[in-house]
Amino acid sequence: MSRQNYLKTLIIVHQSRLQELKKTPLTESHRQKLRERPITKLSIDPEELLEVSLIEAEIEKLQTELKEIYADKSSGPSPHTPKKHDVPLKHTKWTTENFSVELIQTFSQVVLLMSAKNKQFMTSGLLLLAFLENQEAAAHQLLRDFSQKKGFKWGRFERYVEEIASEQIRDSQINFLIIDEKHIPLSNELSAALNKGATITKGQGETQCNTAYMLAAIANTNIDTSQARPMMMSRRNQPINKMAQLLNKLGITQQVVLKVMRDPLAFDKIVPSSIPKEEPVIAQSGRFWHRSAKKQASTEALGRVIVDRIITPLALNEKAKNRIKAEMLWLFAAADHFLKVRRDMVYPTSPVPVEIPQNAERIPETDNTILNMRLLFSFENEHLEQQIDGIVERVTIHLRYLNILLKQQAQPGKFEAQNAPLIYQLQGHQQDIAALSYELSQLMQQIYGVRLHGPSELDDFLEQVTI
Repeated sequence: MSRQNYLKTLIIVHQSRLQELKKTPLTESHRQKLRERPITKLSIDPEELLEVSLIEAEIEKLQTELKEIYADKSSGPSPHTPKKHDVPLKHTKWTTENFSVELIQTFSQVVLLMSAKNKQFMTSGLLLLAFLENQEAAAHQLLRDFSQKKGFKWGRFERYVEEIASEQIRDSQINFLIIDEKHIPLSNELSAALNKGATITKGQGETQCNTAYMLAAIANTNIDTSQARPMMMSRRNQPINKMAQLLNKLGITQQVVLKVMRDPLAFDKIVPSSIPKEEPVIAQSGRFWHRSAKKQASTEALGRVIVDRIITPLALNEKAKNRIKAEMLWLFAAADHFLKVRRDMVYPTSPVPVEIPQNAERIPETDNTILNMRLLFSFENEHLEQQIDGIVERVTIHLRYLNILLKQQAQPGKFEAQNAPLIYQLQGHQQDIAALSYELSQLMQQIYGVRLHGPSELDDFLEQVTI
């Protein structure tokens, strides 16, 4: 958001407050004070004159700064002659006359959340957070039903919504929701969702939008947020509707919500509880393709291969060997789980299919699922995925060469039992695999909050036995 637009926003907010003050009804005592002090022509409470003067002074100060900004631009236009390519500020005011009572109450709850979280704009994230807290809302019951049917944890879902709702946004347009004669600034995406909610309500043959229709609108990934300035952008520089993405990953879409509202008895048919084993994925070329079962299971299978080819033959005591085995199996299962979540093959709230090893260190909130939902929508996450893919590919290559060398070593008469060059190559690939496993464990600690000691112990042991 540019400095000019920021100043315009403050001016509009101050002017709205000034207008409210000037419309304040007078009591008889106030009128008597005004008769005694006919200094001012403002029909407001004299006790509020100080606030009025301060606001007017602030408006004048902001307008002066705005004029100076335009004056400093040698080729820039004056405030009254904007450039042709500048996007004009649009002002949209929403009233509550077409909202149901429960939705109005929820909006009032969102206002309290804005104050508690020190937020300037009302967003769809804050609205969804209010849905989760308001048990009387129809949207709350729908989300509860989805949670039970889909199997995602309610507390975990609340934390994900809380994280997205806590993010700062930068909007370039001024939209307001008028509640009790107060102008509440709206984010662009929530204003677009309100517009979509009104369309859905009209399409259902009703006149008042309720919380369930707003849930359907928020879950629509196609609502126009093109004027928004979110913190994170997609690869094609299009705004990411994070809340809609989260809901869609959990199977909550606009179409599904509307179908369940029309026929609650058909909920089991509309919302399947099982996750398809193989889901279509859109490649960058736009064509549909399917990942094979072999491709899906390859990352998790690497852990079992490492256990069979490297850890089992080592001259370690059984207790240490079993500890390292358990950690390596979880490590590659966690990497496989993260990649599948990123590729929409499993739900983001699902746990890693292998239990956390007993000897592993973990933070208190760890429950074998992804800790930070922001990772699923950030550039940092794309970098993590690339790192994990790179490690998996290199481990696969080392295992391929290791398998070839082991077959050569097993051939009778072709190689001596203590063939130094062969053993040197074997140990080199084993050490590289151990080092890559340690690197992978650092990434999994960042994603799942689980710290493993097995990969580093394996790396240290292999260095000690090097010839």
